[in-house]
Amino acid sequence: MSWVAYTDGGCKPNPGRGGFGVVLLCDGALARELSGGEASTSSNRMELTAAIAALRAVPDGEALTIHVDSTYVKDGITKWLRGWRRKGWRTKDGQAVKNRDLWEALAVDADRRVVEWRWVRAHEGDRWNERADELATAARRGGPAIARDPIPGVVEVACAAAWIPTSRRGGWSAVLRSGPHKKVLGGHATETSANRMHVAAALRALESLKRAVPVQIACANDYVVDGATKWLAAWRTRNWLTAEKEPVTHRDLWEALAAVMERLASAGHPVEWLSAACEEPSADMAEAKARANAEARGSVSGDAACDPVE
Repeated sequence: MSWVAYTDGGCKPNPGRGGFGVVLLCDGALARELSGGEASTSSNRMELTAAIAALRAVPDGEALTIHVDSTYVKDGITKWLRGWRRKGWRTKDGQAVKNRDLWEALAVDADRRVVEWRWVRAHEGDRWNERADELATAARRGGPAIARDPIPGVVEVACAAAWIPTSRRGGWSAVLRSGPHKKVLGGHATETSANRMHVAAALRALESLKRAVPVQIACANDYVVDGATKWLAAWRTRNWLTAEKEPVTHRDLWEALAAVMERLASAGHPVEWLSAACEEPSADMAEAKARANAEARGSVSGDAACDPVE
């Protein structure tokens, strides 16, 4: 797998309340967005925290390219760190290294992976750098990240599921949007599980597309995102066995999902997966969750009105 991260952090005032943001891509597709804030910190500490969060989001041993817009982080990790360690965490002037706790943590996490550090100029129109900045700013302000602007020609999907343990009845829903057009899908099953309903939501959404188009699909469950971006290729290589040599659960749905993903990728439109598990739900995600709950309870009154989405 090919992992790429874009990180950002900042404070206002500096020092003061701060936030960090991370955009993580796997094989060119958006895998996860991370963010967080602190009440009393500094811009440099938030930049370091973002880099640490990016490293810890990638499995040990994996190669990762990290794009930072902080020369402090880039030069620190590539030029100064070795000397600091050799001198007992002292600078060349004999001063104690600032933010030593974070530099030590960063060094440990970086040593577990093959990491390439790249500097990118801030606010120069780089899509993922700008998104990392949005995440950091929202975290600093203590609110949810602002929604990304829709990309023309892209179908945006919000998927959710619900499950009632006592009856083992589940429901799923997907809201598809392309420009002014919207389509709402939903369904239910008995003797099922929450994870199965989440996979079904993503699968049915992609299967509903009438032609191959760019797709961004946000899932309310990381099981689907991790399965599609991290585990699926390995499962297939091992003939649908997990790393523990157990049969993959919900193999029928995962096989169908892999097929539709390949069809889109072969047409030049690999699916872009987004994790919405820890984010404030968007309007579409809130609608998908409400519909999934209604499906699970058996209280759906009818199909939602919708315009065609191809």
